[in-house]
Amino acid sequence: MNSPFTLKGQVLKGHPPIIGGDGGSVFLTRNGYIEAYTPDDFGQRIEEGLYFSIEMQSDSLEEQVLLGTGVTDRTALRIRLHADGVPHRVEMMVRDDDGNVLAGYAETSISRAKQLLCTADPRSNLLAFYEIQPWANNHLQTHYTKQDGPIRFSNLMHPLIIGGWNVDGQRQGHFVGRIGDVQTGLQWYSKSAADKLKKDFKNPAANPTNLPQIGQVSLPDFEQLRRLHYDIKRLQKISQKPLMEYDDLYDAAIILYRWFLDEKPMIKRACAAYGIQLWFYGQSGVEKNYTDAVLTDAPRFYFKASRGSHKPFGFKWVPLDVFMNESSLFPDNKPISHEYFIKFVRDKYGAGHYDKNRTVDQRKLEELANTLQFTTQNVLYHHMQQLVRGVMESLMACGVLKTIQLDFNEKSS
Repeated sequence: MNSPFTLKGQVLKGHPPIIGGDGGSVFLTRNGYIEAYTPDDFGQRIEEGLYFSIEMQSDSLEEQVLLGTGVTDRTALRIRLHADGVPHRVEMMVRDDDGNVLAGYAETSISRAKQLLCTADPRSNLLAFYEIQPWANNHLQTHYTKQDGPIRFSNLMHPLIIGGWNVDGQRQGHFVGRIGDVQTGLQWYSKSAADKLKKDFKNPAANPTNLPQIGQVSLPDFEQLRRLHYDIKRLQKISQKPLMEYDDLYDAAIILYRWFLDEKPMIKRACAAYGIQLWFYGQSGVEKNYTDAVLTDAPRFYFKASRGSHKPFGFKWVPLDVFMNESSLFPDNKPISHEYFIKFVRDKYGAGHYDKNRTVDQRKLEELANTLQFTTQNVLYHHMQQLVRGVMESLMACGVLKTIQLDFNEKSS
């Protein structure tokens, strides 16, 4: 997030990128917001044109206020999301000192993660809206509700805030969800200028989780949502237990396989349908160097016990394929990746298929697991529980669990 910004109220830091792979995001609770600096002459120069570019992912489909500031009946600006209770509708309003208003809206895509570019040209009485994220169509039609031709603006009396708007020095409205990079300036973005900006997002670095174009993957139907709903409840229960039990090990393997490794992995497809980047707490560079140093001593068994945001050497956000290839179990210096471990429990231990045949490495893993215990439980049980906890924390941070729950509740009613 560009500075200078001041976090106010309950704002949670350390969340993953919303668009692209750089930086991160913060989560605004209902009483959390961000106070943004604008130059002293920003308000009186609005006539020249202005824009707001904001990365956001809402946790609700109720009307929310993304940002704004102003004085009653005088210079003011505001952007609403899900405006008038219409999901994914974005509205922009600009008012001058004479009470003349330029206001309009556009229907954006169903993508939950968006980079919105909202721009106004008061001199020409124009508004425009664009979606810049690579997996959505850039061309949005503007519908005007007022075109009074505002031209006489004055300097802003109160700070611009993100997560509500600042009316006469009092915050009104709210935004619940994640906010990433925010930029504002005194410039009108024409369609050609916005298209040029969009082209910069066509490179692979702007879509590191390989989301397809929104609409290519269908939204989950009720049957799929119900399955996901009960899977989520089951893994939440497992992650909250002090110790994993016999059935937990097998249920966890089946669900993690269904979510991430199946022919049509359910969570991965849900993220594609909702337009949400799927991130995991991955191995930091410091952790990798430490692991490499430990393994040079060729220990009989090495186990990295913590997951998620509590990793002792920090973490970096990684996509699904990188996370599944990471390892936390090393019997005889052999790395056991998360993918290998999930498939081993599912396909060999009888979670989804029983096979008594074992490779030499699998027999060594079983032998060590039956010999070693962590917190009074078999190391395989402990490892699976730690893996579940890390996955669930990651999915909460990405916002996909909340989105699934909202969709399930709506379709259940």
